[in-house]
Amino acid sequence: MPPKRTIVTPNFDPDRTTIAQVRAFLKERARQGTICPCCRQWVQLMDRTITPGMAFVLLLLYRHGEVHQGAPGHVLTLIREATRVGAEFKSAGWEILTVWGLIGPRTHAKHPGKKGFFVVTDLGKAFVLRKEKVHSTVLLYAGKRLGVDKESPLVGVDDILGDYAYEDLIVGRIAALP
Repeated sequence: MPPKRTIVTPNFDPDRTTIAQVRAFLKERARQGTICPCCRQWVQLMDRTITPGMAFVLLLLYRHGEVHQGAPGHVLTLIREATRVGAEFKSAGWEILTVWGLIGPRTHAKHPGKKGFFVVTDLGKAFVLRKEKVHSTVLLYAGKRLGVDKESPLVGVDDILGDYAYEDLIVGRIAALP
């Protein structure tokens, strides 16, 4: 069993502690994480790297938009259909593609109250078509998206697809995937 981490939570006096002091405390512990003395929630700066599974979802959504004249796709349904015909889905976290600006949530005219519909943005289309690259990493803090890590390397769709075959995905041959 891994050792438990030590969580530092000072006893801030709410009548004498300034917001600046709390911010300084949280900033010192951003990477390791801590409990916020104000709201008592866990806060931590985390980075997430774009994965082959995320690229797989992006290409599924792109193909759906091409076939259905730009209509938003329900991502979980697309994944379920792809795995049913033999493709292996190797990653979760595809929702973070919104931080890169590669996909965006949309409502569907036939299902106005249903969530989970997304479309590929213009940047996402250029990325899929090998015309644009994106920074490989995004930053999250306390579960909120901060944006891309501008110090991370630029990557293209081919750099991250891994075992997924771009040529098969782009034309919709998902049954041939690993």
